[in-house]
Amino acid sequence: MTARQRQTEDTTARQRQTEDMTARQRQTEDTTARQQQTEDTTARQRQTEDMTARQRQTEDMTARQRQTEDMTARQRQTEDMTARQRQTEDTTARQRQTEDTTARQRQTEDTTARQRQTEDTTARQRQTEDTTARQRQTEDMTARQRQTEAGQRETEDTTATTN
Repeated sequence: MTARQRQTEDTTARQRQTEDMTARQRQTEDTTARQQQTEDTTARQRQTEDMTARQRQTEDMTARQRQTEDMTARQRQTEDMTARQRQTEDTTARQRQTEDTTARQRQTEDTTARQRQTEDTTARQRQTEDTTARQRQTEDMTARQRQTEAGQRETEDTTATTN
């Protein structure tokens, strides 16, 4: 082989080495690029999962708030029902008081009516007694008059006989 041929082969060999080095670099760069893509994809997945987790937390918070609001609404309903029951009981108590007062008034009126009846009966008895007493007085007066008249007649008869 001539020196030129050897130089040419050496140059060709160096070129091949250079190309191999370049090819290896490209492979390395491709591998690095693929790794970065994988890492980017993984990072995006993590972001998506984090977003999903945050959404779930938000939904859970919203659900808890709704539960709290429902509980509060139920408590208010219970309090309203209790208040209505108390109003009904108060109304019933007032009605009973009114009925009791009315019953007492009726008792008082009945007692007053009985007292008046008793007083009327007593007054009638007194009137009857007064009438009876007057009749007796009249009868006594009549009897005295008759006695007086009888005495006068006797006197007149005696006087007439004497004369």
